[in-house]
Amino acid sequence: MNAHEHAETPELTQFRADVRSWLQTHAPRRPPRRDFGELDRIEEAEDVASARGFQAALFDAGLAGLTWPKEHGGQGLGPEYQAVYVEEAAPYEMPERYFRISIGSVGPTVLQLGTDAQKRELIPKILRGELTWCQLYSEPGAGSDLAGLQTRAERDGDVWVVNGQKVWTSGAHRA
Repeated sequence: MNAHEHAETPELTQFRADVRSWLQTHAPRRPPRRDFGELDRIEEAEDVASARGFQAALFDAGLAGLTWPKEHGGQGLGPEYQAVYVEEAAPYEMPERYFRISIGSVGPTVLQLGTDAQKRELIPKILRGELTWCQLYSEPGAGSDLAGLQTRAERDGDVWVVNGQKVWTSGAHRA
């Protein structure tokens, strides 16, 4: 769904102008298309630090977590605002790849299933880029097929023991 499928209210028009202005001032333009190998490189520490700083600036400007609840650090806006933001951000080099698992998977899961204390503690930090997460899905013989995973966590007194083998971990070098 894009923003043009929504009525362009005066509030939405103003939001679009505000997003465009902020991005023109703060976000680098997207470079020409790069080859897959360059996109897949392991980022240097300064790249991650820069991405975290930019994500914090997005949060401080009220442009992170647009549809997430206000009481947990989001903006509480409707999907039409998110659609406008995505349209306006398209020409810019945004740090979303650094936070895809955190903002795309972990944050929504915490919002849906977490305790109020977990939401208060984790959601603002996720949206600011202070906490980054990784996924541990892949296994030999199963790939990323969650139904086929063999790794198990078993309680051993006061601790959990994880038994299994991983092939790769998405985002581990940044988490």
